[in-house]
Amino acid sequence: MRRHNSGLVLDLLRRHRALSGAEIARLTGLSAQAVSVLMRGLEARQLVRRGEPLRGRVGQPSVPFSLDPEGAIYLGAKIGRRGAELVALDFVGARRLHREVAYRWPDPAAVPDWLRLAVAGMRADLGPLSARVQALGIAMPFRLWEWQDKAGAPPGALEGWRGFVAPLALAGLALPVEVINDATAACAGELAFGTGLEGAGDVLHLFVGTFIGGGLVQGGVLVEGPTGNAAALGSVLVSDGRGRPVQLIEQASLILLDRAAAGGGPTRADPAFWTARDDLVQPWLDRAGRAIAQAVISTVALTDCRAVIVDGAFPRHVQDLLIDKIGRYLDTYDHAGIDLPHLFRGSLGPAARALGAAARAMALHPPLTGDET
Repeated sequence: MRRHNSGLVLDLLRRHRALSGAEIARLTGLSAQAVSVLMRGLEARQLVRRGEPLRGRVGQPSVPFSLDPEGAIYLGAKIGRRGAELVALDFVGARRLHREVAYRWPDPAAVPDWLRLAVAGMRADLGPLSARVQALGIAMPFRLWEWQDKAGAPPGALEGWRGFVAPLALAGLALPVEVINDATAACAGELAFGTGLEGAGDVLHLFVGTFIGGGLVQGGVLVEGPTGNAAALGSVLVSDGRGRPVQLIEQASLILLDRAAAGGGPTRADPAFWTARDDLVQPWLDRAGRAIAQAVISTVALTDCRAVIVDGAFPRHVQDLLIDKIGRYLDTYDHAGIDLPHLFRGSLGPAARALGAAARAMALHPPLTGDET
């Protein structure tokens, strides 16, 4: 029971930033004495810290408690089709360290090797805080070996991912390892650290990366499904503009821009690309906006989501242009029988997937509070 209550208090402090003992007692239903004992124990283990007393009210001054940023460290990795990254977050979700690498396709031998070295290097850079690292979360596309021709990988190059089990492959790290679908992770990152899902009820989250994907929040809770692959929006069938059904990934993914830019000039990894190659970006925006609007109507018909969050690996102005396109197409399509959702901008951008992976590790591996024995 003490362990449960400690976890409950830590979660409340993460969501509310700072709370007094009286506020914690009110929110948990615990007695003032029980809260006092809990807070002394958490403070002794450097998981929480007390602020300056708030005076000016009747009675004893109120003392706010907050999480100690250095109380725990979580690592979040993204293994993508064009690059990988690793972040270290402190106990309040602030980014402490970052590593990344780009590649043409995710080699099933080279990428885990890079991740092992990156984790080791990051722990060395953390110094004494390395002892506070609790777990590693990994966001990656499920069934990564599929669509390898669309991803531009040589035949058979991604087959090694078919039997990949992250906790076994990375056992030498001596850390708990949790895996989450990359698009679901982007949604989890927004839910944990972003501003787009504050007070979320039922929300569809779209992340436009090399391949487009989705995440679903219902009743404020991330929905993953029995295989962890819920809201696989990239596989939703839409029209290709000529009456043929194709998957959404073939109409709204950034890999389409990679192919279009293959003839030369800046690529989308170059910030100049998004303004210098307007001849490529504008047709892609129209094509993607049309297809996403179709997928949104189908999804809303099933889920009754009231909001759609759009994020991706592109600059803010491109994000705004895409949202505008989606909205314009939504208005032109027949949506009798449903209410169109409101469209909002995601707040995390390309970092959403790694941050969501760290959020998964944080949720599943709270720090030891001293009540475990």
